[in-house]
Amino acid sequence: STRKECSLSGCRPTGPKLTEQTQLLKKLRQEQNSGFCLFRVLARSFGPFFLKGILFLIFHDIFMFSIPQVLSLLLGFMRDQDSDLWKGFMFALLLFLLSSLQSLFNHQYMYSCFTVGMRVKTAVMGLVYRKSLVISSAARQSCTVGEIVNLVSADTQKLMDMVVYFNAVWVAPIEIALCLFFLWQRLGPSALAGIATVILIFPLNGFIAKMRSKLQEVQMRYTDSRIKLMNEILSGIKILKFYAWEQAFLERVLGYREKELNALKRSQVLYSISIASFNSSSFLIAFAMFGVYVLIDDKNILDAQKVFVSMALINILKTPLSQLPFAMSTTMQAIVSLRRLGKFLCQDELKPDDVDREPYSPDGDGVVIDSGTFGWSKEGPPCLMRINVRVKKGSLVAVVGHVGSGKSSLLSAMLGETEKRSGHVSVKGSVAYVPQQAWIQNATLKDNIVFGQERKESWYHRVVEACALLPDLEILPAGDSTEIGEKGLNLSGGQKQRVSLARAVYRKADVYLLDDPLSAVDAHVGQHIFERVFGPKGLLKDQSRVLVTHGLSFLPQADLILVMVEGEITEMGSYLELMARDGAFAEFIRLFAGNERKERSHRGTRKSVSRLSMTDFSIDLSQEQLISGDRMSSASIQTMEAISDTEDQEQEDLGKLTEADKANTGRVKLEMYVEYFRTIGLALIIPIVFLYAFQQAASLAYNYWLSVWADDPIINGTQIDTDLKLGVFGALGFAQGVSIFGTTVAISLGGIIASRHLHLDLLNNVLRSPMAFFEVTPSGNLLNRFSKEVGSV
Repeated sequence: STRKECSLSGCRPTGPKLTEQTQLLKKLRQEQNSGFCLFRVLARSFGPFFLKGILFLIFHDIFMFSIPQVLSLLLGFMRDQDSDLWKGFMFALLLFLLSSLQSLFNHQYMYSCFTVGMRVKTAVMGLVYRKSLVISSAARQSCTVGEIVNLVSADTQKLMDMVVYFNAVWVAPIEIALCLFFLWQRLGPSALAGIATVILIFPLNGFIAKMRSKLQEVQMRYTDSRIKLMNEILSGIKILKFYAWEQAFLERVLGYREKELNALKRSQVLYSISIASFNSSSFLIAFAMFGVYVLIDDKNILDAQKVFVSMALINILKTPLSQLPFAMSTTMQAIVSLRRLGKFLCQDELKPDDVDREPYSPDGDGVVIDSGTFGWSKEGPPCLMRINVRVKKGSLVAVVGHVGSGKSSLLSAMLGETEKRSGHVSVKGSVAYVPQQAWIQNATLKDNIVFGQERKESWYHRVVEACALLPDLEILPAGDSTEIGEKGLNLSGGQKQRVSLARAVYRKADVYLLDDPLSAVDAHVGQHIFERVFGPKGLLKDQSRVLVTHGLSFLPQADLILVMVEGEITEMGSYLELMARDGAFAEFIRLFAGNERKERSHRGTRKSVSRLSMTDFSIDLSQEQLISGDRMSSASIQTMEAISDTEDQEQEDLGKLTEADKANTGRVKLEMYVEYFRTIGLALIIPIVFLYAFQQAASLAYNYWLSVWADDPIINGTQIDTDLKLGVFGALGFAQGVSIFGTTVAISLGGIIASRHLHLDLLNNVLRSPMAFFEVTPSGNLLNRFSKEVGSV
């Protein structure tokens, strides 16, 4: 097939290069079709529920178009003096029933659409979450965390919006056609004037929407920059306060905020024009149709039946006119989101068969790698080559080597996180992994260790003692019920690493993969943990252990040592065997032993200074200081003794660090309104009130004038002063449109002014808050205030 493609394109076969091009073309086609495949799956899963909503919509439209017809019959009855009274009651009752049924089916339709939309959003969020757990290392390099978060938050919301508004794409044109057909029946060719007005309004709103879209992109770019900067500020707030950089960063944030508000201001002016044109659309259509109708022939009479039925149809026409552009825009955005989601969901995954997961058995080897070659992606040079490892049950295998030699990659290969190119990997039983960088949940210390498993007190206390966490529990406010802040905010590096290790040990796994877990602890603490956990008499003595380490003192007690050099195992054996060979391992030992002696002598001269800085700048006393003989002050001891005597509930409250983000319920306090209006200023509030009152007066006068016009007596088959009536009608409608535009602009400017002042106050308060505030307040809550809440204001 490859040769056939080459002959068709007129080129010669080029071997592997052509194969790569073919694979690339295949991948591009897969990405293009992935969005359609996702849509097909969603349609198959949620289609029946969506069709039920369409049924409600059809009934709603039937009742909606029946109302003007019944209104026409009612007005005809009122004009006919000889009609029976029961007909009037029947028409009025029918009008009430039709309106009620229309409202009922409309709400059922919206409920059905929002329910299906929410289910689609939840399902796709679950898909993205599951995919993010099994995505391959090569694909993870192209899919950033920000992109995945954006897929979950923004793109899934666009899918939900499409489900809610998609029906308007095909229903709105039908509704517009029906409205114009019924208007033609009432007013004849004059209805064409209404069509012309609609054609003129559409491009204006389209142009405004395009301009606002560009301004929104500019605004969102500045918003993203501002939120990114705020995230960096909140992440490094301690350093920022150490160097007193609050004012400098405040000015940078305000710079982005000013540019953001300038773009928002221009966008809001365009939005005001759009709102004014939309709210005036019914007037413009009525003005064009009624004007043409009365001017083309003096015999054309505007009576109540024609006026009010036509106005009812024009009001119906407003809904599809407003929904159609939005529905088309939402659908186009959803198509883009479907492609993005489909592309992500079609990314390469980790292959489960790269590692043979076998059930635990007391005989044989725990981990076996035969002739293994591994890479972080399918292309490019491998990160591990010619790997042959056998980890026996209950043995301790130490992995040593220089930085970048492939030690962590070897553990990743055992976990199945790398791309296996050749060889065989098998692991017997369950696996526990301790990474170099400890991962800590925003939960209690106990929850971080137990990690959802059943708590067994005796085993729990043995694990805590072995991982040297008992002295920490004594100094923490509520012991193991103390809440740990975001990313282990109130724990030192060594404490975080020991909690991470305790979680793995508590798991009682069959195989332990330990990526330098003692790097963040002092030497004596590391020795304690090694003896109680990893060593020949430790808690894990019966489990298979693979330990990546730089600690030379632990190596003599290892059953097997692997020496890694540039992705290969150059030497393998016991400590004595490797030292006797005088190879790479012996060189490694001599190099690190010399470095350790230099560090020890340097540390000895600065011991007191380093200890002082640790106690000054650490939130809590570290475990290393306690084991090395440091003592707390008498005041601290008295405080801890007082805490230990309190009740359990008080202990739990004391250990609680972060505060839940509570939303105020009930009525908004008067002081909040006063504060908000004060930030806007009386200079803007008074014009807003005046314009709003003028808008309502113009609206009432415009409708009243129309009713007066309809009641005008007919003399010799014509109505007198139609030009004057049409002119007054147009002036009142124009005044209403101008007042709507003025009100919207004034309210938008007032909101922007309030937003500027409140954001400045919020920023000042946050940057000037003490560190204690940031310890109890999650950064997510603060970022939410600076993004969503400020946007709402």
